[in-house]
Amino acid sequence: MSHNGGLNFYLGNNPGWRETMFLRPGLPFRKLVLEAEPHRRSVDERNAWWWQRAKREIADKPVVWASVLLTKAIWSVNNREIPRNEDYRCRIDDGPLRWIGALPVRYGLVLPWALVGAALLVRRGRDGARVLPATWLALHLPVIAFIVADRYRLATWPVMCACAAVALAAIGPTWRAWKARRQRPSAAWLLLAGGLVAWVPIDPRTAKDPAWCLHVDGNLALMEGDPDTAAQLYRQALALDPEDWGARDFLARTLFREGDLDGAAALMEPLVAWFPDHYPTLYFMARLEERRGNLDAAADYMGRAYRVPGDRTNTGVRYVRLLVEAGRRDEAAAVLRADPALARHPKLAGILR
Repeated sequence: MSHNGGLNFYLGNNPGWRETMFLRPGLPFRKLVLEAEPHRRSVDERNAWWWQRAKREIADKPVVWASVLLTKAIWSVNNREIPRNEDYRCRIDDGPLRWIGALPVRYGLVLPWALVGAALLVRRGRDGARVLPATWLALHLPVIAFIVADRYRLATWPVMCACAAVALAAIGPTWRAWKARRQRPSAAWLLLAGGLVAWVPIDPRTAKDPAWCLHVDGNLALMEGDPDTAAQLYRQALALDPEDWGARDFLARTLFREGDLDGAAALMEPLVAWFPDHYPTLYFMARLEERRGNLDAAADYMGRAYRVPGDRTNTGVRYVRLLVEAGRRDEAAAVLRADPALARHPKLAGILR
């Protein structure tokens, strides 16, 4: 979890965790992260900010948090591999990773045997027998406490398989002892039924998301220099999920490069309304409107980008120039009076003469 521990804890423990836990890299995640005002805080300060926010929301609704932990505990032992950031299921329909989908061993098949093996080891209680189940528990609890995801649960697989091997190895001796009436089977074997929890239906959002798969394929096509295929894939992704803001942004920028300025603008307008203070989006819209010949709109967007916190000197230069080109010299003068450092910029020397 490193320096993102506070953020990761918040993602998996706030009242809206079902949304935040599934935020992927891109605009929705960026929008949330900006709530910590990264322009004013160091990495450590941002991390502490998220810890404090999570603790506040937990304290406000402790019963809700208890239900969150219970739900995550059930999810954490589900047969489904819940994705985080990247969904491997997008890659197993075809191509070189198809073999992964054909693997016969699944979590739900191993879990019941692992539970029995862990219980047998705990009951044995000698020669370090409890180290394996203790290690399994130590690796599994953070998954519940933070974010339930396949890549975090992966660390538990080796010890879980070792515990399962203990149970499988005990089948023969247990059967022979019971048949010879020397010893009744341990109650630990009842935990085989406990493995049924792995097959409890969980939230549909943990299932494969075809829209996200199309989005990723579009990214790959763009990286491979095939903008036509990328645009087609982004359109398909948006048809399935109109709120895939990343696909909307990628498609708009692809259309912009191809010269379809009106199409790009139509795609970007809902995004600007949803994320009104996102600097890259505002800057892009200013460039787009300038290319369309709408200097007033371009200046307005550039002004909004300039006012986003951070070092925006170069943006300020573009803003003042656009105001002058749009005939709004009084506004340009007001901007320069309010920002003496910008007024001294060599690229703006004599611009209002």
